[in-house]
Amino acid sequence: MGFIDIFKRKKDIPQNYLQQLIKLAVSDGHLDDDEYQFIVKVGQKFEKDAEEVAALREAPESEPKLADLPRKERLKILYDLVFVMVVDGTIDDNEMNICLHTADTLGYDPHIIEDLVYLIKAQVKNGSTMDQAYDKVYRTIEEIA
Repeated sequence: MGFIDIFKRKKDIPQNYLQQLIKLAVSDGHLDDDEYQFIVKVGQKFEKDAEEVAALREAPESEPKLADLPRKERLKILYDLVFVMVVDGTIDDNEMNICLHTADTLGYDPHIIEDLVYLIKAQVKNGSTMDQAYDKVYRTIEEIA
């Protein structure tokens, strides 16, 4: 069962997951276009178009139920959150606090965020696609975790 299959099985999770990404993206006071485009791409994996993603920004938040997901899926969530945080080139304190809190909520040591920031920046700098970068980051984190 793949990452998307798990979310399709638990229908409330994609909305909560996308809301968390949006919450992180706007925590620095604005929604950068690069951040929004990344969230739209993630939304498309859940069969949500840009209008549906935009509507989630206005939707009331419900409590995410992410902690019970398998380790690989929890790491993917953390990866996406950190990617949203770094994609605009600026790491805001509010964004960092959300990532640290989410890491803890998902059962990870919050220090993993620093590793993810470094690894994601390195992959982006090397020209990796989003999926290539995730695969490389996941393999690295598996080795050190």
